[in-house]
Amino acid sequence: LTTIGAWTFNECSNLSQISIPQNVTSIGNSAFYGCGRLSSFTLPESVTYVGWWAFTDDTLLTEPIYNSHVFAYMPKGYTGEYNIPEGIEMIAGHAFFDSKNITAVTIPSSVKYIYNAAFTGCCNLQTITCKATTPPALEEAVFCDTGATLYVPASSVNDYKASTYQWKDFTNIQAIGSNPEDTTSGKCGDNLAWTFDQQTGTLTISGSGAMYDFTEDNMPWANPLAAITSIELPDG
Repeated sequence: LTTIGAWTFNECSNLSQISIPQNVTSIGNSAFYGCGRLSSFTLPESVTYVGWWAFTDDTLLTEPIYNSHVFAYMPKGYTGEYNIPEGIEMIAGHAFFDSKNITAVTIPSSVKYIYNAAFTGCCNLQTITCKATTPPALEEAVFCDTGATLYVPASSVNDYKASTYQWKDFTNIQAIGSNPEDTTSGKCGDNLAWTFDQQTGTLTISGSGAMYDFTEDNMPWANPLAAITSIELPDG
């Protein structure tokens, strides 16, 4: 088995779990839509494409579904800010559909394609940070509201404004790091601190001892990440 076709398991309302073989490379449109009892799902690393509305809005899933290539689904109960992991190249259609409680999202530099209505219904989305220097290709109506502030790499602001995709419709496109409220300093170890200079693009770590472990979701300098051009580390 190498593909799961469109609508394959649509409305299997009592399906609670399924194991996808490692040879599968593609999951079609609405393949698991209507599977309201589905409570867990692992996306194999072999999958490089997921169609629109692959998962239902009223599923029991509580964790985002993605692998290192594709972001497929965000549970509707997620609240606050979300950083899509670096390395992902595509965001599936309707992946964040109707995620009303998400206020900010960061799209990594690796993303190349965002499919239709991926962020439609995210009515409280206030800021979008897209780290890709080349504006990702967008299908139709990826964003339902282009009034959110869009932060992009400083060298790419004009490219986003001139894009043939929906990026150009955003009324407020700014360079990453240009927001005075962005965090530019903090603690990164018991005896370590970090600062980011927006003018020079330098991230400086000062102090001594061990640095904390971070994940892609809680890296303290995530906001200016794409603007960092040099890093200075202490000897101690």
